[in-house]
Amino acid sequence: MTATRDSVLLYTTHRALLPEVPSLVDQLNQPNSQFTQPYNLPDVIQPAPFPDEDQIGASLDSLNDKHRSWIAQNDLDVNMAPNASLFIVADEDTLDNRTVQVVYLGSDVENDEKGYDVLRSPISVAVQVFTTIDGGQQGWDEFLYQARANGGVIPSA
Repeated sequence: MTATRDSVLLYTTHRALLPEVPSLVDQLNQPNSQFTQPYNLPDVIQPAPFPDEDQIGASLDSLNDKHRSWIAQNDLDVNMAPNASLFIVADEDTLDNRTVQVVYLGSDVENDEKGYDVLRSPISVAVQVFTTIDGGQQGWDEFLYQARANGGVIPSA
């Protein structure tokens, strides 16, 4: 499990989740496995290549800064590399509700005060957000609409 330029990164901000990271990565990648495994392609979602201590307790602003530094180090552009425009955060709510935060950095939010947008998603749906944005079938705004209509969480089905 090593992040590459083509990965969507998973950050872990709650210490109790550290032993679960391999399982969580597997669960997040499960919906795409039918497309990656037959061709021996790497899983799209990978653990962030930062030390655990830099992630535990980190705020979204701090993770945004870390992610943008990773983007710069890999000479990526969030508008040209859809994978780089998203990252996933496993936090305290992941333990209780089996949901993760999906953070979006695309051009339509870059001028916002924070420079990112965030939604909560069931683990099983998080990769759908990535796949749909990557495939261009619908944009981030559609996920915002769905989440707002469902108490701030993207619906499971």
